[in-house]
Amino acid sequence: SECVSKSYPQFFDHLKIIVAGSRPIAIVGMRGAGKSGLARRLASRLKLRCIDVDGVFEGKHGKIKEYIAKYGWPAFRTLEEQLVSESLQTATVVSLGGGATESRKTRTLLKDRAIVIWVQATKAELLKRLESGKRPSITGLPLHEEVHTLLVERAPNYKEVADIMIPPKLPYSRQVPCAQQALRDLVNHLS
Repeated sequence: SECVSKSYPQFFDHLKIIVAGSRPIAIVGMRGAGKSGLARRLASRLKLRCIDVDGVFEGKHGKIKEYIAKYGWPAFRTLEEQLVSESLQTATVVSLGGGATESRKTRTLLKDRAIVIWVQATKAELLKRLESGKRPSITGLPLHEEVHTLLVERAPNYKEVADIMIPPKLPYSRQVPCAQQALRDLVNHLS
C-alpha cells in the first residue's frame, strides 16, 4: 500500500470495484415481484448486459408451460440450471425465473459466482400483479393459495442465496437507487 499511496492513492478503492464488478448480478424472487424490470433498469444504469433466463429458455425451447407439459418439471429444471450457469457471466445482470432457486445446483451457482439481489414482494402485491396478467397457474391451485404456498416454499431459498434484499412495497423508482447503494455497501464491506 505504501508503493501506491502517492502515485495512485485510489488504487485499492478501484481494485474493490473491479473485483466486485467481475461477478454478475443475479435477480431472484417470486414471479410478479418485478425481477425482469429491475434487471433491465439496473443493467441500463450500470451499463451492463441484461439476460432474462426465462426469455433465453423460450428462445431456445419454446414456451415454458408447453415444455413442462411435454417433458415435465425435472427436465425443465435441468435445462434451467444449464442456462443459469451459462448466463452468469462478467458484466451481466441476470433475471432468474421465480422457481429457479428450487434447484440446489442453481443455489450453489448463485452463491459461488454471483452477487444476488432478492426482490421481495408481499402476498397482496403479488396477487394484484398476477391477477391482472396472463400468467398460467404453476400448481393448479387457486391463485391466492398458489402464491401463499410458493412464498412459503421459496422464501428460504431466496434468503439462502441473497446478498441484497429489495424490500416489499418499495416504489419502482426507488429500486435501482436502493440496489446501487446496497452494491456499494457490499463492495465496501468486502474490503
